[in-house]
Amino acid sequence: MRIKWDSMQFRSGNRKTTQIGYVNANRQACHGTLGVFGTDHRQYSYRMECMRCGFIYGANGSEIKGRRCPNCQKGAPGIRYWLPDTSAKAFKLSRG
Repeated sequence: MRIKWDSMQFRSGNRKTTQIGYVNANRQACHGTLGVFGTDHRQYSYRMECMRCGFIYGANGSEIKGRRCPNCQKGAPGIRYWLPDTSAKAFKLSRG
């Protein structure tokens, strides 16, 4: 199966912490989700960026509020946020 990357769009979740542009107290910014399921129960994986060092990684939506950078803040390793599940159930998110 071929994926058209230029047609994929990051989306906000339905919580304040999963909105595109949210920055937590540890200066980790949420860029949204492509609909990839995370590693926690009923969670999506979100693309995160450290505003200190620029490191990009994935995190479960439930972790965003307290997340630390895996590169410069000794945070947990990131998870996959790409290669989305394109089924209808994967995009029951807000229209962010």
